[in-house]
Amino acid sequence: MRGIKGLLECCACLVALNATWLVTGCGTARLASLPVEPASLQTARFGFGAEGGAQPALCVRQDGTFVLVYESTRTGDRHLRLATSRDGRVWSTPEWVARGEFTDKSPALLEDAVGGLHLYFISNRDGAHPQVYHSLYEGTSFSAADPLTGLDGAQDLAVTRVGDQAVLVAEVMGAGVVAFAGAPGRALKALPAPATAGAEPAVCAASDGRVVVAFQREGKIVVREGRPGEWGPEVVAASAASRLRDPALLWREAGGMLTFAERGEAGLALRHKAFDAQLAFVDTDAPALGEGEARGAAWATSGRKTLLAWGMKLRNGQQGVMVTTR
Repeated sequence: MRGIKGLLECCACLVALNATWLVTGCGTARLASLPVEPASLQTARFGFGAEGGAQPALCVRQDGTFVLVYESTRTGDRHLRLATSRDGRVWSTPEWVARGEFTDKSPALLEDAVGGLHLYFISNRDGAHPQVYHSLYEGTSFSAADPLTGLDGAQDLAVTRVGDQAVLVAEVMGAGVVAFAGAPGRALKALPAPATAGAEPAVCAASDGRVVVAFQREGKIVVREGRPGEWGPEVVAASAASRLRDPALLWREAGGMLTFAERGEAGLALRHKAFDAQLAFVDTDAPALGEGEARGAAWATSGRKTLLAWGMKLRNGQQGVMVTTR
């Protein structure tokens, strides 16, 4: 591991994307452009104490505010924490979203067309099977959470907005990766499933009303695109000798970025692949970020700034969340 030096090298690797072009059978499309300067990379840290931290979710609001929600990893007190930032660099002190005799995990954030901030997450707070809950940000805190029907047994989830609709994908026990759509905060309608076998889904809104879905199956990262519920063919975006985990997606301009965790000699580390509108992927691997095991990435972009968050487990066993601003 190369610490700060590795972080700066990571930026240099991603800068190269700005000049990368990919020729496909459908023409020439520019890959995702990330506004990255080596000197601008700053890192914020959350957890790494008694509370811990993992599974971050990021969102940028219409006023430019960045929102981070992550999962505490403290045994017996696994709940969600919230922090906000005006510039992606200086963050508020994390606050608990809710406390109680339950476990909350796998947060996903979405802002609707009129500026409402919605939090989706998985909880066992009803005392039965884990299911998806929804909460709306009201002033300075989230409202009491309500369960969503049809998502009992959920394990992981992700959400994005297409027009005025929320598109939610989730891993559900016995069903694979399922998809739902509807007005944010309202009842969601089931869509044809992206995969009857798969786990750890990610989703992002592409251009012209399409969405891109990624998930892990048998250690490979599989991607599909299309209109919500009208999925195109599966594309194996990444495979390796070791099992790949936790895909994350970011869409920018005419293409996107796929990030996932791969196990190497030093443990889990983040890997990156850029892709164009036809799901043609190019490897843009960067050095490991920090000294520890990295997984569970999340992206957010305001057009001027791009943030990457991920969970990190240090060599001393402490867990937390790191956020870089580029």
